[in-house]
Amino acid sequence: MEDNYYEGHKKLHEQLSDEIFVALREIPESAYNDLFKMLKKFEQFLDKQIAENKN
Repeated sequence: MEDNYYEGHKKLHEQLSDEIFVALREIPESAYNDLFKMLKKFEQFLDKQIAENKN
């Protein structure tokens, strides 16, 4: 299951469009820390959900 998750995650990154990166470049530098904190919490939430669904 973990390999499938990794491959799916990798595929998602490959599908990201240039527009997303353009939008990220326009975010003020001061907002990056808040953005990364939010993304880290979201990733932890998803990891917890995946772990719970394995059981």
